[in-house]
Amino acid sequence: MVKRLIIAWLWAILFVVGNAYAVVEVDRYLYLLDVGEQVTVAWDASQNAEWYEAKLYHYEHEQEIQLPEMKKITTLQLTFKMPRGGHYEGWIRACKQSAPDDLCSDWAKSVELGNGPIVNGVIRVWWLYSYPAAPGGGGVK
Repeated sequence: MVKRLIIAWLWAILFVVGNAYAVVEVDRYLYLLDVGEQVTVAWDASQNAEWYEAKLYHYEHEQEIQLPEMKKITTLQLTFKMPRGGHYEGWIRACKQSAPDDLCSDWAKSVELGNGPIVNGVIRVWWLYSYPAAPGGGGVK
C-alpha cells in the first residue's frame, strides 16, 4: 500500500512539473542534396557587422569545413556546392574590423533553437544531407 502511494505521489509530481514548462514546437528539417549540388543559405543582418563568415560542420567526420567562398561574405546570403556526402549543420557569424585583430560574434548554428527561421509559427532548425547522385543512363537487360 505504501509503495502504491509513493508511486502515485511521484506520478503527480511529474505531471505538475511536466506541465509547468511551456512547450516549444520545433520543426527539425533535413535538406537532401546531391554531392556538388549548389546550395544558397540566407540570414538576417547583424547590427554593426561589416562581413560574415560561414562554416559547415560534418557530423560523420566531426570536422569543420570552411570553403574559400565562406570567408569575408559581404552580402546576406551565400551560395556554395556541397563538398562531399554526409550530414552537415550550417554555422554563420558576424565580424567587423578592429585593431589589432578582427572581432567576430559566436557562431550561430542552424541546429540550435533561436537561430532557425520561424515558419508558420514553428521554429525550424535545419541540417543538410549530401549523398552521391545515382549514375544516369544504363539499365538491366
